[in-house]
Amino acid sequence: MLEVQVSYDVTREGVAAVGNLKSLKEFIFTNFSEWNLYEQENLLGLCYELLPHLHVAGYTPEPFFDNSTIFMLSCLSSDALKEISTPCTLQLRHLALDSLKIVPAHVSLPQVQQLYLMGHPQNLNPLLVDFLVSLNST
Repeated sequence: MLEVQVSYDVTREGVAAVGNLKSLKEFIFTNFSEWNLYEQENLLGLCYELLPHLHVAGYTPEPFFDNSTIFMLSCLSSDALKEISTPCTLQLRHLALDSLKIVPAHVSLPQVQQLYLMGHPQNLNPLLVDFLVSLNST
């Protein structure tokens, strides 16, 4: 397994260079902390924009995470997705979001298999999950 260490002040060019590693499927941030959320959101946004082939970007949400961790992950992912301004198809397999309503219409997520949503999934409008064709758990 390839492990990449990166600081949160990595440049756009630095993230783009990682994109040359076409077999890279997981880009995990190792220092998750609520104290550097802004830097993590920026880095996650760069991963979404420049590394759409990733299956996991930032963190792998896990069912055993406490609510505050899932909440932070969902806020980071949601904010990063909202910032995507050009059409793209992300190959993410795992995703934590605060709401499906924040996913821009020009962002496609056909490979998401596990979705961690804040709130109650039973209140979802079925039309909102139509674009998550590979979803097998919420």
